[in-house]
Amino acid sequence: MSILDYERRFHDLSMFASHYVPGEQHRVERLRDGLRQELRQGLIVFKFETIRDLVETAEALEACMKEGQQGQHGFGK
Repeated sequence: MSILDYERRFHDLSMFASHYVPGEQHRVERLRDGLRQELRQGLIVFKFETIRDLVETAEALEACMKEGQQGQHGFGK
């Protein structure tokens, strides 16, 4: 599932559970904690103000990780 798909799903579900995710900061933390482990580990050190900031940074991190994986595979050929 892509980060944007996950964020959309999170948003849709949070509409039904507003008492579990009362504020923006709490929603940011819950969204971050639900990401794949390798993304979560790279994002845990940042303090995001908005979900949009988190999503944009997560997408950039994911793109860097993909580039790194492609680069590793290219050296062995």
